[in-house]
Amino acid sequence: MYYLQGIAGSLKLIAASWMLATAAACTGSPASSAKVEEVPLPGDKVMNEAVKDVVLGCKASVLESSIELSYELSNRSARDIYALELIPTTDLETKGPAIDFNVMHVNSRESGALYVLKGIPPPPPGKRIMHYVIPVASKLEPNGVLKRKVSIPVPLREQNPYYLPLDLKEADEAKVDRIVFSMHIVRDTLEGFRVEGTQLGPDLFFVRAKYLLVEREEVSCAITLKEMPVFKFKETFPRL
Repeated sequence: MYYLQGIAGSLKLIAASWMLATAAACTGSPASSAKVEEVPLPGDKVMNEAVKDVVLGCKASVLESSIELSYELSNRSARDIYALELIPTTDLETKGPAIDFNVMHVNSRESGALYVLKGIPPPPPGKRIMHYVIPVASKLEPNGVLKRKVSIPVPLREQNPYYLPLDLKEADEAKVDRIVFSMHIVRDTLEGFRVEGTQLGPDLFFVRAKYLLVEREEVSCAITLKEMPVFKFKETFPRL
């Protein structure tokens, strides 16, 4: 079963219509008829050259019930960049916009790595997608630095905004000994690039570009862990 994740399973996402328009702009066709196969999957490495002017650093503390992961993104380029890192939800009490910093894509890899993505999450493989989940972006001006911390629950488990939380009793198990933490960034030089402010903060924006799904870039860092178990979906799941 798939769903758009929100607080307590809410299906509401802030500005879903904006994401619908973004998906249409990225595919060049109406979002209602968009298929996963028509564009590279979000999460695929679509940029051939390594990102040299944006640097991501990370470190982690393993606690009894979580891994506390701190990251620092530095913009060493001469132009603004936008980090696609925050998936908006609705606060069920206030009915207002909210951000859960811990909503992200997580999957295990055959290599023994736990891949953690703050970016455009990959949709369910082979499924028709009405609109893609496009995170809210944090703006970094030249020489700007973004510092945040996220919590990854222990026991480790795969997660994705399109999927219901994994039932550990129904999961497969594997082992991981490191984290590969990645972020998606976009530049203000993309064709058709535009931004719109949000109610979530002065430096948080909805980002739109003609080929956003294709032209976003990915930066990564790695953390070594003592070997730990990770629970995996038995059903088809997008593993990057």
